[in-house]
Amino acid sequence: MKNLIGYEWKEARDGAKIEVVNPATSELIDTVPNVTDEDVDEAVKVAEIEQKKWAEVPIHERADKLYKFVDLVEENKERLARAFNRRNR
Repeated sequence: MKNLIGYEWKEARDGAKIEVVNPATSELIDTVPNVTDEDVDEAVKVAEIEQKKWAEVPIHERADKLYKFVDLVEENKERLARAFNRRNR
């Protein structure tokens, strides 16, 4: 897995990872980036910039985009669930 920062999926700057383990079975589920302070600072900076852009979009357009997102998730929930399950086996 990677972190989504802005519009890019990124590893931790130093490449460090954390293992995610199922506590019931001790099975390795996945690894995730062990982010640095710099990674967090970058994510917050990008989020602040993007939030300002989002705030400029009229409320009815924001609502339309969010409803469209919900519709897409609903229409594709089975496919999304299968993809998630394949990834997490």
